[in-house]
Amino acid sequence: LGLASAGWLVHALIARRNIKGVLLYGGIAVLLALPQLLAFTFGQASGDGFLRFQFNWVNNSGGHGLRDGYLWFYIKNIGLPFVLLLLLMFEKNAKHRRILSGAFVIFVVAELILFQPNEYDNNKLLYVWYALCAVPIAEYAFMLWDRIRGLRARYVVAVLTCGVFFLSGSLSIARETVSNYQLFSPQDVAVAKFARDKTAPGSTFLTWTQHNNPISALAGRNIVCGPPLWLYYHGFDLTQYEQDIRAFYQDPAANKQVLDAYQVDYIVVGSYELSYLQPDMRALYDAYEVVYEDDSHDYVVFRVPDKAAGGA
Repeated sequence: LGLASAGWLVHALIARRNIKGVLLYGGIAVLLALPQLLAFTFGQASGDGFLRFQFNWVNNSGGHGLRDGYLWFYIKNIGLPFVLLLLLMFEKNAKHRRILSGAFVIFVVAELILFQPNEYDNNKLLYVWYALCAVPIAEYAFMLWDRIRGLRARYVVAVLTCGVFFLSGSLSIARETVSNYQLFSPQDVAVAKFARDKTAPGSTFLTWTQHNNPISALAGRNIVCGPPLWLYYHGFDLTQYEQDIRAFYQDPAANKQVLDAYQVDYIVVGSYELSYLQPDMRALYDAYEVVYEDDSHDYVVFRVPDKAAGGA
């Protein structure tokens, strides 16, 4: 929004239209954005791999050269809408130029700068650019429809154009309607219900760091560490957290300080903990009270003794 607003501001200054209104809008936007920028964004983006120059990164992975010709890459991936966008540039339409001025700034910045270590995560800027461009592109398509009013094959052209516009997206949506993904198993739901119903809202659980964690995602309870891969690409290095979690599960007696350091109330052992951490189950059973264990033994939840008052 900030980038698009900058483009609209420049357009208003050049066109000398409603400059006061645009400046007021820009000032309010800056005031609203500054707290987040100062408290979070600037510090987050100061890590390695953030804010680096890489031209046409989406077609130039790792900076090793373009895989396809510049224009051909976008024509191949976006299709007819991109062709119409190129033609639209030559139309003298004030409304379209005003919209595209904001989109253009987003596109230029996204083409030249990588904002995160993971290149693919930068595509969100291109999504916003395309969303802004879609409005004038659609209107331009209808303008062309009116211009070919006398063409006999007008309706054939319209059907073919709609097919090119919507076929790939329709196939993608159709695939999702027949796909079947399971994010949480019945056992996941059951342990989450226990955590939600039988533990205090402020309780902290020691678990592994998978993204589909029922304790955090379904029960809404705190966990020591979330998915480090996602957080790493937002500027957070959680290596120490992972090392501490692994050390405790593999040798609970020698690493009790981990529980105090993270103020842990409950310890969870499920399929992810068993697969990734190889926990010392005998030591856990000997040292901690079992407060939950399902019939299939998919989940065991232990209570930390000195944290019992903060739990159920």
